[in-house]
Formats: sequence, C-alpha cells, structure tokens
Amino acid sequence: MLSSASGPVTPQSSKSIGNHFSSIFDIEAGVPQGSDLASDLFNIFTSDIPQTNDTILATYADDTAILSSNSDSAEASSLYNST
Repeated sequence: MLSSASGPVTPQSSKSIGNHFSSIFDIEAGVPQGSDLASDLFNIFTSDIPQTNDTILATYADDTAILSSNSDSAEASSLYNST
C-alpha cells in the first residue's frame, strides 16, 4: 500500500561545487520549475525592460538578450547600457 504525506511538499535543493555537495535546504521563495505560473511571472517581470530604436530585445522561454550594433564600439556599448 502506498502512503502519502499530508500537507504541501516543500521543495528542497542543494548546491554543488565539483564533487562537493552542501546539505539539503528548503527553497523558501520562487516558482517551481515547469510551473504554469512561471511563464506569466517572467513576462510580468520583464515587460518593463526599456527598448530604444537602436536596440533589439530578444526573448525565448526564460532567456533575454539585449542586442545593439554600431560601427563605433563605444557607441554600441552606450546604446546597450542605456537600455
């Protein structure tokens, strides 16, 4: 017979560096990976990233890239940093 724990399950994680792992700890904030809310919350929190005519905002899933191009690298950097 299978039994289940009552109450919500608290997500847990650990950190690793090379072959060394930390103790397991509870994740107290955030949205579980794959959650239905994840994409909506991503859109809400990234919707106010400013755009100019000289930059392109490229998004895919939960990744965002801000692109700028200019023959003068200092100007391209300035355009990027103003976004």
